[in-house]
Amino acid sequence: MAIRVDHTVTPQISRDSDQKQKLYFPETAQEAVSLDVFERAANSVLEIAASGVESLGFGDVADVRGFYLEVDQDCYVRINGSLDNIPLKLPSTTGTAKLFMEADLNAEVTQNLSSTAVLSGVYVVWGDPTP
Repeated sequence: MAIRVDHTVTPQISRDSDQKQKLYFPETAQEAVSLDVFERAANSVLEIAASGVESLGFGDVADVRGFYLEVDQDCYVRINGSLDNIPLKLPSTTGTAKLFMEADLNAEVTQNLSSTAVLSGVYVVWGDPTP
């Protein structure tokens, strides 16, 4: 079985909400498509207790090459055993914070910064490239 991963990134930055004063606004989406090169994927929901820390499982994906995380509140993420925190921040009081990366990944830890609320989210990993 081969897995296809498609993603599209379209960062558009303007000085105004009508997007008339454009600062960065590419004509087309920056699309990257990985065609049929991965053999395994895993995904799960997560709920981390207030002030809790959780190492996310990768299922049966041994050689992780991509990762997507979406959470409902601010948190820290640590990658590949690093002690450095990557702060994920909600864009406003509503919505979700997201992290997407294509890289060699062997460990991921998420830390809930709230001392009162459960952190909820979803994540997916993919990898094990076709030999």
